[in-house]
Amino acid sequence: MTKNVTLERFDEKYEAEALRVHKGTKINIAMTESFMKTFGGWSNKIEDAINQSDQQSKQRISDQIGPSDELDYWKTRMRMLT
Repeated sequence: MTKNVTLERFDEKYEAEALRVHKGTKINIAMTESFMKTFGGWSNKIEDAINQSDQQSKQRISDQIGPSDELDYWKTRMRMLT
């Protein structure tokens, strides 16, 4: 069974500043770089999980599967990414 994807939180020291960023304050470059690094990590983890799921799906295709199997696959995939 596939486990859920766990994403790390962004650096909490930027939380208050991030909430104010839309108010026209100067953007902190270090905060932006930190968020980009965090979001890049999230993207990689999600992509890896999808690729792993796709590989498992390809292995299942060789078996005869029906509509209920297909629904179970998509339910599992959705749970993994939420």
